[in-house]
Amino acid sequence: MEEFKTIFVDSREPGFLFEELRHQKVKFKVEKLPVADFTGKKRNVYLERKRPEDIWNRITNRKWHKQMQAMYDYCIEHNAAPYLLIEGSFEDSMRRTNGKVKIPEVRGAIISASVRYFCSVWYCRDLPDLVYNATRICKNADQMKLGTPKKLPFNKFVKDRRIGVIMNVCQVSARQAESLLKRFKTISSILLAKQTRLQSAPYIGPSTAKRICRVNDSRYRV
Repeated sequence: MEEFKTIFVDSREPGFLFEELRHQKVKFKVEKLPVADFTGKKRNVYLERKRPEDIWNRITNRKWHKQMQAMYDYCIEHNAAPYLLIEGSFEDSMRRTNGKVKIPEVRGAIISASVRYFCSVWYCRDLPDLVYNATRICKNADQMKLGTPKKLPFNKFVKDRRIGVIMNVCQVSARQAESLLKRFKTISSILLAKQTRLQSAPYIGPSTAKRICRVNDSRYRV
């Protein structure tokens, strides 16, 4: 496995997670994160690691929605995309807990994380697979190569309605929409700009610029 750029890991994570990061030769720094368990250098994604039994425990002590709401609010304020990484299978959790985990309730909680709190959900086979996926997501986010992660509805929280228009039309974040408006001044100029010109705006990488052009140039089909 290639060596990744530095990621940040929450200091409250268990020691075996840090051992797995070292085993995969991941450069990481440990600090107390405000939310979630992983983030990248640019802090534009926050990743929460959960096993199915962890989710079940949060459900039973009534802290699941409180935790998801905290991550949702923080990501809205800091213009970041939230992720929920599920470690291991439901069957493994059933074996580890002697059948105490109620799978339908856990599945419902995961769905609520996606629908209600706008988390992108990734299922990982085991801890090594989770570490691999977490570091890849953080690296791609730092390099603006993440594609189209599920963005929070930032247009409710910005004063200039043009930012909301650009977010919806071009499928970009609030920070990217603001960057485009600062660079091109008007919505029409953004929609008419070529891919190379779009990339001249901060936070707009090749994949984002290509996506904007594809949306703008596509024909409506009945």
